[in-house]
Amino acid sequence: MNRSRAFTVIELLVVIAIIAVLAAIMFPVFAQARAQARKTACTSNFKQIVLGVTLYINDNDETYPRANYAVPLGSNPLGADLDRVQWYQAVDPYCKSGYNPVGIDQRIDIWTCPDYDITADDRFGYNPGYSYVWNANLGAAQASDTPPDWQAQSVKTLADVQFPTNQVLAAEGEGRRVYTYGDDTGNYEQGYDDIAKDVNIDYVLARVRHNGGSNFALADGHVKYFHAPKPSYTGTLSSTGNPSNGITPTQSSGPVLYRRSSNPNSSAWFLEH
Repeated sequence: MNRSRAFTVIELLVVIAIIAVLAAIMFPVFAQARAQARKTACTSNFKQIVLGVTLYINDNDETYPRANYAVPLGSNPLGADLDRVQWYQAVDPYCKSGYNPVGIDQRIDIWTCPDYDITADDRFGYNPGYSYVWNANLGAAQASDTPPDWQAQSVKTLADVQFPTNQVLAAEGEGRRVYTYGDDTGNYEQGYDDIAKDVNIDYVLARVRHNGGSNFALADGHVKYFHAPKPSYTGTLSSTGNPSNGITPTQSSGPVLYRRSSNPNSSAWFLEH
């Protein structure tokens, strides 16, 4: 009579050990694949946003949108208590993604990066709907809480941009502000320390979102991933007062700069002059 042979304890342990080794090898691969998929989804978001910005520019005499602009209370169709129109609201009619400033603490279609939670910190404000920040060097904010010299800055046109393949249009943001100047020098305008620091730290915190780097939309319409400095900043967000005060940015030497004049051969920059 034939009898089926059972596995010995040693054989079972060997099989379990092999499975454990294979799992240890494959799990990081799966994690990397998921991270790459999220980064790709973020790139897709940016491409749709760039298309919306392009259509906006075509309808507005080849002029870039402002980061925001003031409106009288009661006149904003998205909320009677809103005193400004953000660039998201100006561009969204061309994207048709349902942006609503009342719901910025929720995920809003293309306006939310799939990896937003990786760098998010409640001390800086949890607003997934503010995942991307406009380059205010192209169109400065004009709301009442911004410095007067920012409000007075003229909005750029397509003709003003000499190097569109290098000019940053928009970047990834931490969720506290809707725009940035990309200034990681640490030298911010006195008298408006909170907002002047916030808008730039917002970018500095988020530029490591995707495995030590982030996506950038450029003025010629393409989207590209660039690594951030290591470290992107030192310190931690302050738990009292302005949370930005605990952060000291690391000034980038490339591939993405604040000013082109620092290295005209760099890949991208926020300020062309």
